[in-house]
Amino acid sequence: MVISHNPRQEQWLYSKIGNLLIQDKVPAYDKSITNPDLSKKDFLRLSDCPEIICLSGAEAEQQGLFPRHLPHAPYEQSYHPRQQQSLPDIVIYVPDNLSIAGDILLEKDDFKAFETAGIDFYHSAIIMGKQSRACFFVDLETDSVKNSWSMTHYLHPESTLYYTQYHAPQAVMNLWHYQGFLQKNAALYYAIYGHNVQASRQESHIFLQESGANAHLNQVILGQHHNIVEHIACMHHLAPHTESAQEFYSLADDNAHIHIQAKTFVAQIAQKTNSSQLLKSILKSPKAAIFAKPELEIYADDVKCSHGATVGQLDEQAINYLRARGIPRDIAEKLLLQAFIENALAIIPSQTINQMILEEFQKI
Repeated sequence: MVISHNPRQEQWLYSKIGNLLIQDKVPAYDKSITNPDLSKKDFLRLSDCPEIICLSGAEAEQQGLFPRHLPHAPYEQSYHPRQQQSLPDIVIYVPDNLSIAGDILLEKDDFKAFETAGIDFYHSAIIMGKQSRACFFVDLETDSVKNSWSMTHYLHPESTLYYTQYHAPQAVMNLWHYQGFLQKNAALYYAIYGHNVQASRQESHIFLQESGANAHLNQVILGQHHNIVEHIACMHHLAPHTESAQEFYSLADDNAHIHIQAKTFVAQIAQKTNSSQLLKSILKSPKAAIFAKPELEIYADDVKCSHGATVGQLDEQAINYLRARGIPRDIAEKLLLQAFIENALAIIPSQTINQMILEEFQKI
């Protein structure tokens, strides 16, 4: 089970991203790029939810909440130095049968970081108890322009987690390693919104370990200027009667380069799997580039799996239709792009989160 990379297309990418930590050759920080002022007044904080427990990884293991030896994808290429450390520094635990009505905001102060060579490293986890439900919005704004994150989600049976991740645009470099583990009838809705990070690499692996598990991964990737962005994702179907969906919505402008590699792995035991992949991309500049690579690796014979990828430009007929009704071209393009990314936000039920992300998009 190996993801193969096209060396002609991707060797240069690893030379620029894979060696960032080793050689410290990151692009110069563009001080003209400022972090938007996110409207956070409508969110809950952890301090508003005393039922939610924050503890260390060792404490969570002692209480039987967090298994020490979780499976790792054999082809991981994350550059996070703690990716093989099973226990995170900080664990956020939503107890059994607890349902949080509001949207919870998580920021850098809710996580523990250790600093090495000017890079901030974060290693955290969220554990959902049995039949629990919560919606988190994670703002990855930090004081450091070079960040490396490692996040694990562990969903016990019948739990539901809505998780939206926002990449702050002031960062020069973001490295992100994610793992999700779903037990029986657990549901994960994971949305990622990131733009204008000058060098970004995200690797996500979701393991559907028991029957009835359901995972959705939606990503919005906006590349501008000389951004270099790579996203690798894999759904691991390890039990029968599991479902997953991956949707990527990418926009590349100026000289940005975006690489997307989405994979679905179906083990032989995982009969009755239902999985889909959809990679949609728009190029706004002749100098921009998007490489989209959907993959299927299936060892079961009774499954329903689909995958597809499209790369194109904005529809000129749609733009002319709006211009004929008095809408300037720049606004017409903005409206079409907004409709494009709204598809990725459909899995998050929070209108507060969706509206805030759309407002930030309007500032780009």
